[in-house]
Amino acid sequence: MSVHWKSDGVPEFGLPVRLKIPPVGFAHWGTQYDVSPDGSRIYFLRENEKVPPHEIHVVMGWQTLSGLV
Repeated sequence: MSVHWKSDGVPEFGLPVRLKIPPVGFAHWGTQYDVSPDGSRIYFLRENEKVPPHEIHVVMGWQTLSGLV
């Protein structure tokens, strides 16, 4: 729905529009979405079909590998 502000400061609302919202799962606090801190974006979860990894690699001494030390 579009919203326009009249010169007298009163909002004028346009026709409602159906949003294409993807199927989502549940996130933190039972919500299915999150809003960016500035309110300009809405983030939705989407199911990931990838199999989670069964192992994790830890690199010790990575600072010397990157030349930072």
